[in-house]
Amino acid sequence: MRYAPGDFFVVPSDDHGDLGMDGVGRDGRIYQCYAPENEPLQPGVRKKKLKKKITDDLTKLVQKQAEHRTILGDIIVERWILVTPILHSKDILAHANAEAAKTRTLGCPYICPSFEAIAVTENEFLGVEKKRFIGSTLHRLNLIVDEVDQGNLDALKQDNSHSDLVGNLKTKLSKLKAVNTPQKLEQLERKYLKAYLEGRGLLTSLQQNHASIYEAAVKAKRGFEKLLEARSSLSGDPGGKRILDELAAFNTQLEEYLGKLLDPETTAVLATEAISYWLMHCPLDFPDDD
Repeated sequence: MRYAPGDFFVVPSDDHGDLGMDGVGRDGRIYQCYAPENEPLQPGVRKKKLKKKITDDLTKLVQKQAEHRTILGDIIVERWILVTPILHSKDILAHANAEAAKTRTLGCPYICPSFEAIAVTENEFLGVEKKRFIGSTLHRLNLIVDEVDQGNLDALKQDNSHSDLVGNLKTKLSKLKAVNTPQKLEQLERKYLKAYLEGRGLLTSLQQNHASIYEAAVKAKRGFEKLLEARSSLSGDPGGKRILDELAAFNTQLEEYLGKLLDPETTAVLATEAISYWLMHCPLDFPDDD
């Protein structure tokens, strides 16, 4: 969105590295994305990694002049921009300034005399484009939900890492007045486990292909969950009513957050996944029905 076609190109990293640049704009800006491994990190460790990344890549920018020139052509580099998820220390910005000053003195022919190096977070860097993207979406996505069959459900129930969560779900559903036979309990358990798996698959698809929408969906879910536990501890409503009320309320909130981007069927899948998740992980709870 920032560049017209032909004004920006990606530098592939598969062939002997990317030379310290993931993308180049014909306006003289080089972009490098970097997320330190093994987050969450201690601030001091993260700072050390970010400063090393800046030093290493700016060193490459000058040392490998023949390789850079073949890629840059007649572009004069005015700014090198490091995009990183977390920028917690002003020392990193000062380090980038110092390294840029050193780079300016090395007489590299494609480095501008006013060359700068900066570090920014994704939100700072893409804030304007994100708002434009969300505000200008012309159609709502209707994403295909992967089919969940009995084999998928059996695998989930047999997965030791989910045994407590499945147990929580079954215990809560058994409290419901309408669930008065083992057959009804099994049917309802299957329904919510199926909704959970379908929703997780949809969230994975959003994360991989529509990251901004995924972030908005997760943010909405976290915000709703913060109040859900308080309502669960104070409400005396029967379990069936609690589930239906929270499902309706969260679906309405998702429509407000994402209604311009996702069609109602897709937001309904996300809402039922959330209810299943909260039943399994306990933010949504209720007393025994009389």
